[in-house]
Amino acid sequence: MTRDPGSALRLGGWGSVLALLIILLVLASVLAAIYVASEELLERFLMEGSGSLEVAEAFWEFNDSIVEEVREGTLVHAVIRLSSSTGYDGYVEVKVRRDLMFLPDMTVALVRQYYVVRPGAKVEIRVAFRAQCSLLSRGYHVDVTWRGGK
Repeated sequence: MTRDPGSALRLGGWGSVLALLIILLVLASVLAAIYVASEELLERFLMEGSGSLEVAEAFWEFNDSIVEEVREGTLVHAVIRLSSSTGYDGYVEVKVRRDLMFLPDMTVALVRQYYVVRPGAKVEIRVAFRAQCSLLSRGYHVDVTWRGGK
């Protein structure tokens, strides 16, 4: 039985193309992750503000009730309650983000506002958005960012 040397060469060519494609996909994923991480770090340190904050509570609300699950198209409020033991004077940014499989998360609502929080006081921030579902979405999460904190 004889072997055709040309067939092995063609198979090797496809193997090289496949390996190159995998390397490019991994490289693109790494670059996307670096971009997302650097963007978030840069935003956090460029934001004006002084003092400290902490997230006292965060939840989803629909019709004045706390919810964990809603139907598609429902108007939902992300409710974030912040407190400060030392006081805070500066910007606070709240992003509602859709968690997507294999892709960077998508910002669906954003509020950036200046707050003056006295020591011991609390602030409530409400962000409205419409819940959407797709094959790639895994739900939603909230990112709260202020000068020196997240």
